[in-house]
Amino acid sequence: MLPLPEPTDPQSLRATRLIWPPSIWPAHDRCAWVSARLGTGPAGYGNPAVSWSERTVKKNEDGYGRYLSWLYSKGLPTDDGTIQDRVTPARLAAFTACLKATLSSASVGTAVGALASAVRALSPDTDWRWLSRRSTRLKLMAKPSRDKRHAMRHTLELYRFGKRLMDAAEQGRRLNVAPAQRYQSGLIIALLAARPLRIRNFQAIAIGTSLRWRASATG
Repeated sequence: MLPLPEPTDPQSLRATRLIWPPSIWPAHDRCAWVSARLGTGPAGYGNPAVSWSERTVKKNEDGYGRYLSWLYSKGLPTDDGTIQDRVTPARLAAFTACLKATLSSASVGTAVGALASAVRALSPDTDWRWLSRRSTRLKLMAKPSRDKRHAMRHTLELYRFGKRLMDAAEQGRRLNVAPAQRYQSGLIIALLAARPLRIRNFQAIAIGTSLRWRASATG
């Protein structure tokens, strides 16, 4: 069972942290968060938090923790009432405006999306569709903070680069890189250029099993 983190001087931490960790969340929220992750809350194993990866858990914790910190900074209650009392359309609008003053539009969309995921896990019986719509709208309207088009390369160029790395693998000794590692890097680049795959499918590829050498296929 996941242990409940014990807060240490929570008032001091609340005043200084931009993002509140679960250890200083309201006690009810901390218990609900653990129950959501374990599948022992109102939605049981149907709670989306049960299947989250640790990375997703951390992202959504930060989303809710950032919102709690904002409430505290505005003198709004964080311990009284329910989550529905604390997360309202009017407050979300003010919270979003505050985020926009310091974050890129893409980061604002991500932060509100994490908040939406967190409250759905904390209170799965509540209708949070209004919050999901706000989150989706922010993400659709987001503009990248940097133009990355100049860094794009043609697929054929990447494929040829991967082949050059494999062909020159033995030269890797001069660069203090093992030939096998250099060959592997070239193979990864060439394979992904030739056949884009989902990351999990790509990670499952095993040389000798998924990929086999066929001498007859060479020209």
